[in-house]
Amino acid sequence: HGRHIDADSFGDGLYESGLATVKWIDEIQAKYPDLILENCSSGGMRADYMQLQHYSVQSLTDTWENSRLVQLAAAAPTGVLPEQACVWCLPKTDFTNEEIASTIVNAMFRRIHLSGKTAWLSEEQKAVLCEGINIYKETRHLIDKLVPFYPIGIPSASSDATVHCVGFRNDENCFITVTNMSNDANITIPLDFTPEKVEIIYPTTIPCTVTAGENAVTVSLENLQGVVIKLK
Repeated sequence: HGRHIDADSFGDGLYESGLATVKWIDEIQAKYPDLILENCSSGGMRADYMQLQHYSVQSLTDTWENSRLVQLAAAAPTGVLPEQACVWCLPKTDFTNEEIASTIVNAMFRRIHLSGKTAWLSEEQKAVLCEGINIYKETRHLIDKLVPFYPIGIPSASSDATVHCVGFRNDENCFITVTNMSNDANITIPLDFTPEKVEIIYPTTIPCTVTAGENAVTVSLENLQGVVIKLK
């Protein structure tokens, strides 16, 4: 039957259909409380709060291209809770170590969807990947306790920005993720405080540096490279 059957309009029929769907989801969740249900929603096109409040996790996008995921993952906290936001992490055999690290950085402090032919990676590539997964496991208990913030602004799909930065903090912890898509090796990130200590916690095996300044940090990293920085 069409959505107009037993409804005042097509819109009313679609609304009632949506309510019936999430009611069924709630029944499944009540029956299997440990089951994690993902709202795929056609690559995130239906990431509305009628859906979000009934599902454990939300797929942000169908794309797995790293250069596009950087922007999408950075903007994700504006619409989806970080603990709900699923981000693809898909390292490829032809990726540099820097690109592999950036795929992890994209998903750090969100929900990692690790995929791809990881068994085909070289030992060096696997080491970069495994370090990132281990850092993720060490910090994931904080995800639902951290508040996202944007030191250089929220990225836009129409923007030509080549540096993306997202911060995550609470009273005890502060982290920023920085991904460089430009040829500029030195990037200054403004902050609303002066950090006493800065540390790159991932990656630690790829050359990159960070220095603290007054209300800022300066990061030195290669093109297509991402880092996770802990601030105190």
